[in-house]
Amino acid sequence: KVQSLTLGEEVTISKCDKNKKRIDLHQAGESLTLKQYTGALDDGASVRFLCPQTHHDTLWATLSILEEKFGAMVGANLYITPAGAQGFAPHWDDIEAFVIQLEGRKRWRVYNCPTGDLPRFSSTSDLSEGDLGEPILDTVLEPGDLLFMPRGFVHQAETVSSAPSVHVTLSTAQQNAWGDMLELALPEAIASVIDQSVAARRSLPPDYLSYMGVVHSDSNDHRRALFRASLKMHLSQVVEQAVEMIDAVADQMAKRYISDKLPPVLTTDEEARTSQGEVSPEEINGNSLLRVVRKDAARLVIEDGVAVVYHTMDNARTHHGAALRPLEFPLKDAPAIGCLLEAHETPVAVHTLPHPPCEDVETKVSIAAALFQEGFLALEEADP
Repeated sequence: KVQSLTLGEEVTISKCDKNKKRIDLHQAGESLTLKQYTGALDDGASVRFLCPQTHHDTLWATLSILEEKFGAMVGANLYITPAGAQGFAPHWDDIEAFVIQLEGRKRWRVYNCPTGDLPRFSSTSDLSEGDLGEPILDTVLEPGDLLFMPRGFVHQAETVSSAPSVHVTLSTAQQNAWGDMLELALPEAIASVIDQSVAARRSLPPDYLSYMGVVHSDSNDHRRALFRASLKMHLSQVVEQAVEMIDAVADQMAKRYISDKLPPVLTTDEEARTSQGEVSPEEINGNSLLRVVRKDAARLVIEDGVAVVYHTMDNARTHHGAALRPLEFPLKDAPAIGCLLEAHETPVAVHTLPHPPCEDVETKVSIAAALFQEGFLALEEADP
């Protein structure tokens, strides 16, 4: 199957000059031609294919499995670099990287990050040899070798085989640190404290600028200690509130993860037992046994007093290639939905779903059928 690849979006072409500065050689927006591809390699440039899982089913399946294991989005890039060439200048990335050598041989030199461990963002400019120091790892990858680089380690690589090097880099853990959770938690916690605490809404002392600020940082004015004590009191309330809200914050992290994830790869048998295969939602009844096809395929969150289900079945194989289509239910349906989404290894019978106070089977069937329609539930068998 012939597929068009867009330069700048799905594929890039680059090389390093004699000073090891990266030069991009592609014209963004154009479609890659075979002539451009072969010409780039002949010219000593490296060709990088972004999101190759879009076109390669086995890689898609691999990334999907790893996402479930890591609990974070996993991406991929494929690199083809001709003999004796280096496509990228020394740099560091904001992800955990797994480099898998497929063809040819490539020399990798890895260095400590000059800005400290675990930088939050990728380097914004090329690094010079003078910035690097001595490598902590200098090795050649052969076909079948794997190199793991934690976030932030500076690296550069060049092909040392007579044939082109081909490797794929799998990446994960981008913006999935404690600091990212704090960024979500603290604004909500601050807003809650302001809403609930009269003390937090009181005006600042009218003269606080006369003793607070950098210009007064060396002052022994006793009011500075009182001001700092008041600030610590307010911050302690914020921390306490953030801890109380942590489950809601975790749900927001989960929502981000669901948005980032690949759609799951189902086996032929699994697909046949979902709405994507041979089973219609109309076939669901109180005796139906259902299970979720993957434990992280869907997530229930409570938003503005409504039970909302986010799922990955409509996600694209490219990052954020499709918008989420959440389902909304009355809050009273949440226990039944939660029970279904927890049924991963062991299926659950629809009539046993919790739905207090009435425990109406028809309502339970309606909830199950609506979720089954989305494709992330599989029908196992009829409960005898």
